[in-house]
Amino acid sequence: MWCPGGVSCTQHHLRDLETHIHKNSHLQRAYDLYGPDAFLFVVLELVDHVEYLLTRGQYYIDTMNPEYNIARTAGSNLGMTYTPETKAKMREARKAHPSMPEQMAKLNADRTGKHLSPEHRAKITANQTGRKLSPETRVKMSASMRGRKNTPEHNANIRAAKLGKKRPPEVIAKMNAARLSKEVSPETKAKRSASQRGRKHSPASIEKMRAAKLGKKNSPEARAKMSASRLGKKASPETREKLRMRKNNLGNKHSPEAKAKMRAAKVGRSQSPETIEKRRLAQKANREKRKAEQQANQPPLF
Repeated sequence: MWCPGGVSCTQHHLRDLETHIHKNSHLQRAYDLYGPDAFLFVVLELVDHVEYLLTRGQYYIDTMNPEYNIARTAGSNLGMTYTPETKAKMREARKAHPSMPEQMAKLNADRTGKHLSPEHRAKITANQTGRKLSPETRVKMSASMRGRKNTPEHNANIRAAKLGKKRPPEVIAKMNAARLSKEVSPETKAKRSASQRGRKHSPASIEKMRAAKLGKKNSPEARAKMSASRLGKKASPETREKLRMRKNNLGNKHSPEAKAKMRAAKVGRSQSPETIEKRRLAQKANREKRKAEQQANQPPLF
């Protein structure tokens, strides 16, 4: 085993081995099994200058291939593997260190305003691709992002990066499944409703939304939810007028194919007694309204 510190380094290794706290588990197990008499520490070379220690140490590692040198690079831990338990202990020890908050603050300050090169971004993307986060990590990330607001410049950059980018069908299916299984709080629903209120879609967006809904049938559960959400909801006068014009097909001309489909859909369809009574009352109210308007518009007889 290579040791750059001479006698003091040898004494350090022996002390750790005798107290069973040596960091090299392979060497510690062999020492416990064979005993101290099975090992011999020998000085292979005396180096005159400190700057040559790593070079000469690497030479003996490469040529003699020592069995108990887990690290194959002199002065570095490259090549060493740690168990998950050891990694967890090291992580907790770093978190508990008093200087950790200051170090994190310095790192954040150093990264602020720093732009990564396209090559660096590509490496990060390749490293993160296929990586699965644990539920605990997802919860922590969600809590850290809650209440955080992006700057207008950041939002503009995100919007520009997504323009023209199409997601594969597998990604879209995963996103839809994640949304369906996620429960939205009433506060979030209210915020979404307020953000969409008064927003007008462009003609192109309206056409895309209409084309996406063509041929799509809602499940009975979805229809029941939509019906329950409308109960007790009052529409504005403008919305009522739009619904009236749409219901009466004012200014809307159907094609012969559409008329044939509508006629075929009504064939054999039976309405409930409640619906029939509602229609009868509505027709009666319309007749009385038209009669009152005609009487009001008639000129006096004398």
